Amino acid sequence: MNLDHLAIFVDLAETLNFRKTAYRKNISQPAVSQAITSVENEIGVQLFKRSRSGVTITAKGKSFYENIKPMLNTYHKSVQEVRLTDNEQTMLTIGLTASPYEETFIPSFIPEFQKRNPNVKIFLQNYDHVQLKRQLFNGDCDLIFTTKDDVNNDLNITYTPVLNGYFVAIIPVNNELSKKKNINLSELEDQSLILLDNNWCPPEQLRLQEIIRKEHGNKYISYVNNVGTANMMSKSGLGITLCPNFIYGRKNQYVTPVKINYDVDLSYGIASIAGNKEELILALAKLLRIKLKDNNLKCI
Repeated sequence: MNLDHLAIFVDLAETLNFRKTAYRKNISQPAVSQAITSVENEIGVQLFKRSRSGVTITAKGKSFYENIKPMLNTYHKSVQEVRLTDNEQTMLTIGLTASPYEETFIPSFIPEFQKRNPNVKIFLQNYDHVQLKRQLFNGDCDLIFTTKDDVNNDLNITYTPVLNGYFVAIIPVNNELSKKKNINLSELEDQSLILLDNNWCPPEQLRLQEIIRKEHGNKYISYVNNVGTANMMSKSGLGITLCPNFIYGRKNQYVTPVKINYDVDLSYGIASIAGNKEELILALAKLLRIKLKDNNLKCI
């Protein structure tokens, strides 16, 4: 199958607009149509529905997209890796959810690791929790930053802890609860809550959210599809969101993190497939622990 045609399919699945895809791929709209028709004819499945109101992706098209995009990424990564081998370099692909805390420590941590390991070329890839583990299994990521409960039951995964933590409520400063040192779950009743959808929740956070949902009903609960949006909404005074303390970023004037009285052991660290670049990953984990002890990078 033509890789360029597959790349055009992936782009159209994301834009749902022939004109935008043509512009982004620097080709004509008829060329986009021809590429999509070629892919549909080859696999014998309709991927998109065209109408006067626009383009929609079919259920089979969505399934094909979810499987093909990681394969294309793996292809491009393999090409890069082969080229680096000629230069005696090693490629290390790190998967993350780009949480506020990761956005704080990664720019400080990666340059030092790169300095100590000049022959290692690093790539960062951003996914939700569900995709993150999938990318690790299919080899698109060499390691991922994640929580222990997200990978705890998989014998094929090596997990290296970096931080231990607890759940906090991220509370707008104009809310009286922001003045407390810790709160009980019962105190969240009748509060506007901003929770994460399933794809962005590791198991323990999802369990906590379900406890809250069952106690409160759906009266004041909103769901968002990533942690950055949840934090932005909370900073804007739109409600309280929840997360492990190692997800929250730097302290700011808009919200206050308050510890939740909820008994659970949380751990944040590095997950990798057993046997894959173990020496390099252990060196990365060791340096990361050292860096996270720095005053500027401590969890709240």
